[in-house]
Amino acid sequence: MSEHLFPKYHVRPPTGYMNDPNGPILVGDLAHLYYQYRPTLDLASPVLWAHVTSTDLVHWDYHRPAITPHPQLGDRGGCWSGNTVLDDSSLVRAFYSGNVIGEPLQRTLSATSSDGGFSFARPREVVESPAAVENIEVLRDPFVWRDGPIWRMAMGAGTSDETAMVRLYESDDLETWAYAGPLLRMPRTRTDGWDSGAMWECPQVLVLDGQLVAIVGSWSPTEGIMNVLSVAAPDRSTNPEVEASALHLVDHGPNFYAASALGHSPYGPLVWGWATEGRSPEWCQADGWSGMLTLPRAVSLRPDGALSSAPLAQMSTLRVEQSGRAVPGSLDGLGAQLELLMTPLGPVTDDACVLRLHFGQGEYLEISVDYGANSVTIDREQASHDPRADGGVFTLSDLDELRSTDGIVGFVDGSILELFLPGGRVATTRFYPTNPPPWSLELTGHKHAHVRVWELTGSDRSPHQTGRPGDGPTSSDSWTSQG
Repeated sequence: MSEHLFPKYHVRPPTGYMNDPNGPILVGDLAHLYYQYRPTLDLASPVLWAHVTSTDLVHWDYHRPAITPHPQLGDRGGCWSGNTVLDDSSLVRAFYSGNVIGEPLQRTLSATSSDGGFSFARPREVVESPAAVENIEVLRDPFVWRDGPIWRMAMGAGTSDETAMVRLYESDDLETWAYAGPLLRMPRTRTDGWDSGAMWECPQVLVLDGQLVAIVGSWSPTEGIMNVLSVAAPDRSTNPEVEASALHLVDHGPNFYAASALGHSPYGPLVWGWATEGRSPEWCQADGWSGMLTLPRAVSLRPDGALSSAPLAQMSTLRVEQSGRAVPGSLDGLGAQLELLMTPLGPVTDDACVLRLHFGQGEYLEISVDYGANSVTIDREQASHDPRADGGVFTLSDLDELRSTDGIVGFVDGSILELFLPGGRVATTRFYPTNPPPWSLELTGHKHAHVRVWELTGSDRSPHQTGRPGDGPTSSDSWTSQG
């Protein structure tokens, strides 16, 4: 196993296949986060809802699965994506798609927890399948939220003519649901930057600055997963049609999918994602694991209608030394868990600077910042000698805020880079060096560029450190103590 590639502070069980984050919810001071999980990498095995909790969104406790397939009920082929809410009795309700092999559409199920979100009772079906005349070929991934006295449910869907949509349902009591029409709808559209997909899955709905903002994953039966897109919808009740100009990428890297949103937290609205793999299935099989969750991201609405993403300030609690170290030109002896900060000091000219994370024997990951072109490029072409690792060069352009003193923030954790840029854009990139640490940093170019690096510890309740997931919550600092 390539131990140095395994993350230490991202949510990731020790083995198996994980993908979509599901149903983040705050119950008292405890945050619950669920995710799609199979204990092995056999994708034919039914998926279940694995479960972690945290009091600070940095350190996570691992628990027994919260929802597992029932051999005789509507999720016997797998418990697929959805979300959770607190009902009027302060019980946690899960809404999710149940897979039954051989049925054309997944079933929309609901299950209730009486122990605060640690386990759920038998599910029941709560939404009827669409009429055949609607030509709905895919329907899945309910997202439920409260809108005043009404409960609303967004459901990802797609028609036979490749029209992607989010269907809207309404309920007074979370028990009986009625179809209220399409919330959003768009024929498949391809541009230079993204593909809107034949259907939209994993819909999430947030209210930001008084506007309804939907996040969707674009998917098709031929290409599979593609992009995560957001659209601000001030009023779609009378016109659900979406123009291409209204869609924005949520993440600009190659390895982000299946966003999951928490509408209210002490840190504002939050979004997680599935950090997909960028290596061959055979390599994942050999290592015994695939996928991880991204860090939680505080999101807000940019003036252009796109989402702005930022890391949480409490990530600094993972720093080995709070002061960090400057990178005057090069810095050796670094581990695989790092926080990076690149800022312009002094006058900013149109020069470019290049930061390379060297792994050894010619392997490196490169971040180029071009202040003249207002662009940042991530180059992983030389990041691995192993041909089973994906390469690629990814450029983020039109970064008008690039010269901001807020700087560029990066988090490295074994085989993932999450890069946060001034102005709120973010890019998730996986990379797979064959050389384990110690690694080194090299900074060249712009004489006023300044880089500081912090080595980070892993979560002190990581499954790789405890040997197995925990069976229940443990004590740690409270939400309120984090400010």
